[in-house]
Amino acid sequence: MSRLLRIIPVLDLLGGQVVHARQGRREQYRPLRSPLAPSGSEPLQVLQGLLALHGFDTVYLADLDALQGAAPHREVLERMRASHPRLRLWVDAGEHTATLADEYGITGVFGTETLAAPPSAPAKHPWVLSLDFRDGLPLGEHAAAWLAAPGCWPDDVVVMSLERVGAADGPDLPRLRELRARAPHARWHAAGGVRDAADLRRLRNLGLHGALLASALHDGRLGAAQLRRLAL
Repeated sequence: MSRLLRIIPVLDLLGGQVVHARQGRREQYRPLRSPLAPSGSEPLQVLQGLLALHGFDTVYLADLDALQGAAPHREVLERMRASHPRLRLWVDAGEHTATLADEYGITGVFGTETLAAPPSAPAKHPWVLSLDFRDGLPLGEHAAAWLAAPGCWPDDVVVMSLERVGAADGPDLPRLRELRARAPHARWHAAGGVRDAADLRRLRNLGLHGALLASALHDGRLGAAQLRRLAL
């Protein structure tokens, strides 16, 4: 049997709502409209719609307010923890991430967009590194230092191609291939550009462990039957 990919749905939180992310242009994000959550963009309703589609075991929360210097969505985390205690939450909340990991037992995601230089680990618990790119260039003051230090990378690494998020341009396979070669034993995850089942098969054949996605789930390009065949 072919190896399955771990599909991790993404919830981008802004102003208490889930928004539709597109190419990292946060000022243009608007509340999500999805048949999976026909009553609106409230985070718990969107989460319920995603879990009804497929038995995802992990969800990624990008707290855009916190990433832009505001307070994190603590109430949303508390409600998700209470309603789905077995669900793994990967959370990127900028400077608040390490504190939230301690308080709520989430897995912190730390992106090169905001990380200080290695070799210091940003969290005392298991964490995820996001290697952030925009328009083909590393994003963050210390991104080059992180890219040059694979020995400092954790077990789970995300390649975040912001210009492809919500754009349906396909994943950045050359970059994924090149970076995976630097740490082939890490669990690699693609973020940005996944369109359909064919893209998931390409990522699987490349040796990736998983993919982060949202648009293809909400617009129906990846439905329940396809997810059962291809995804954990």
